[in-house]
Amino acid sequence: MKYTRILLLIITLLLNILLTPQEKKVGTLKGDSYFKAPYLLMDDQKIFIVDKFLSKGFIYNRKTLEQIAEFGDKGEAPSEFMYPGAVNIDDKYVYVSADVKLCIFTKEGKFVKEFRMPMRPGEFQPLGNNRFLANTYYRSRRNDINIKQLYRLYDNNVLFKKDFFTSEFHCYFRFVGNKKISYYPIDCVNAVVYKNNIYFGDTARGFYFAVFNRDGKQLYEIKLDFPKKRLSGDDKKLLKFQLSKRKKSSEFETETVIREEHPAYQFFYVNDDRIYVFTPVIDWKTRIYIMDLKGKNVRKTEVMHIIFDILPIGSQSYVHKGKLYYLKENQEDPDAGAELYEFDLLKNSVPVNR
Repeated sequence: MKYTRILLLIITLLLNILLTPQEKKVGTLKGDSYFKAPYLLMDDQKIFIVDKFLSKGFIYNRKTLEQIAEFGDKGEAPSEFMYPGAVNIDDKYVYVSADVKLCIFTKEGKFVKEFRMPMRPGEFQPLGNNRFLANTYYRSRRNDINIKQLYRLYDNNVLFKKDFFTSEFHCYFRFVGNKKISYYPIDCVNAVVYKNNIYFGDTARGFYFAVFNRDGKQLYEIKLDFPKKRLSGDDKKLLKFQLSKRKKSSEFETETVIREEHPAYQFFYVNDDRIYVFTPVIDWKTRIYIMDLKGKNVRKTEVMHIIFDILPIGSQSYVHKGKLYYLKENQEDPDAGAELYEFDLLKNSVPVNR
């Protein structure tokens, strides 16, 4: 029975190599581009990368991949930032949030201004018309099993306007004495600003999205009835392997708790009048659901992962015009630059019958 399962897995891997559209290398980002923890964003003309540990931004030509400019630097002075927690762009500017301040640059890399917040937010997001979205995390006690995330609206003078979305979800970690207990997989609780609206994803409520306008008024909800998936033995082994590659803090004794169920999805993007939803790796596959902005016309595609080559989803990837772009370290020479790849999300996608 064991060998039959192994044989079926090998056959499945071979079939997916032949049938699944594989990643395509776009090219190498040239110049001073040894990235340690990059945030990747792009528009039709440019690619923007802000590296968390370098505390510096880089701008590239979208077609030639040549470096155009650098911006920011590690420090506390205006135009400088330390270990940014989020990066966003709109039609005119690049926004870098780090600790309690937001640095604003033009898309040519010129410093415009900065704001400071009265508290430390998870991230800032620009809403236009002198408004910003910021979020903060809190819990009643240090070792509470649940954590809350509150999204707030601020004006251009960093004056608080209103609260308008709160989520309560199982914490990523908590402390019991000198022990840090970490829980995986983690829920997706995130906000994406797209055109005139804000899309809140909250897997603590299932396959769920809440949509607000930029004034903080809720417009509608999206909730699809997709059943939860339990973690198989292989899923747990894969997750433990991924976690084993992370650096462990020497300050605390750490205990990892693997949950019994996957969250409904791991990450999502909103672009091109579509919502792209990525599930965690389940049975060696990532499912990608593609739907319109109302949660209708749902399509699905799958990515089979070969051994431990997991499709990178998160800050180092970005969806633009139906394709997922992501960065990988240059395997031949890590100091030479970062390799940019693309994956066509629409190719081979099929309608979902619900």
